[in-house]
Amino acid sequence: PEIDEDEAKVVKLIYQMFWEGHSTFFIANYLNEHHVPMPSKKTDENGNYVYKWQAHTINKILTNEKYKGEAILQKTYIEDFLTHKKVINTGKEIPIYHVKESHPFIIPVEEWEMVQVEFRRREAMKGKYSGNSLLGSKIICADCGSCYGQKVWHSNDKYRRVIYQCNHKFSGKKTCKTPTITEEIIKNAFVESCRKMSCESLIEDLELGLEVIDNHKELDEKIRELIIECDALNETARKLIEDKKKGNIDLDAADEKYKILVKKHKEVSGQLKKLEDERSRKVATAYRIKMTIKMFKTEGNQVDEFNVKWWSLLLEKAVVHEDGRIVFHYYCGYQNEVTID
Repeated sequence: PEIDEDEAKVVKLIYQMFWEGHSTFFIANYLNEHHVPMPSKKTDENGNYVYKWQAHTINKILTNEKYKGEAILQKTYIEDFLTHKKVINTGKEIPIYHVKESHPFIIPVEEWEMVQVEFRRREAMKGKYSGNSLLGSKIICADCGSCYGQKVWHSNDKYRRVIYQCNHKFSGKKTCKTPTITEEIIKNAFVESCRKMSCESLIEDLELGLEVIDNHKELDEKIRELIIECDALNETARKLIEDKKKGNIDLDAADEKYKILVKKHKEVSGQLKKLEDERSRKVATAYRIKMTIKMFKTEGNQVDEFNVKWWSLLLEKAVVHEDGRIVFHYYCGYQNEVTID
């Protein structure tokens, strides 16, 4: 199928905004406010586009493998051919097939994998993530682990000022003692952190590490073996169900065998999921390392002003401590610290 260029622009915008730290709720509201048509391009009775972007719609776009040029076949199947009832395929009844490079991609595979890793990172924060601003989503309070959020002081007078502080600073039993900071402070600290990097030695270390992390042949082989095992279990279960329907096997015996197959399938599927997640993390990390090397080789570390691209794609988090230290953690594994006044 050919790529719909208008839809592709929207998809790329959604991925870009997600990478800039925005939440799926924020992205949905932004698209509605700017009257961006949905992929379905639904219209009302007057022929006007309907703008009803919701967070779950954004989630689906960010996790749909079709945008990286791949396809998963038999996500659903007809459970009853008399009623035509369609149900979600868990892989227990019939096989699920993963087809790579089935069509042109909109989002490169590596970037798509990075998004999945970022999704899991945000989920692991269990409500402590804030996606209201580019900066706040990566500034972390060392006291409680929550994100910093954007606040406005003196909003209605000439002393109006935008600051960042821990979102849970006053919500717990203990008040977080980490300092309140301004946008200028965090941006200047990040610039200083970038300048502290030794490009030549860092590039050399990154290239050595990349040789290891970008090699996942052994992991791919383990994944392939588990997929084959899952397919075999699916086929055995299918034949068992057929024999049960035809009366070729005792019902109680069939049920017992089916329970054993389901248990085994769940166990193998769990192992497969862990390995696939590990592969996603490796692919995402390798891609980030490649971007880091490329940026250092082309731009060096002589940063004169805040670089939003470096902040979005290279920095994992900036942890603010009570004593004024900000520890910058980069996805490539490098970290350093800057002390603010």
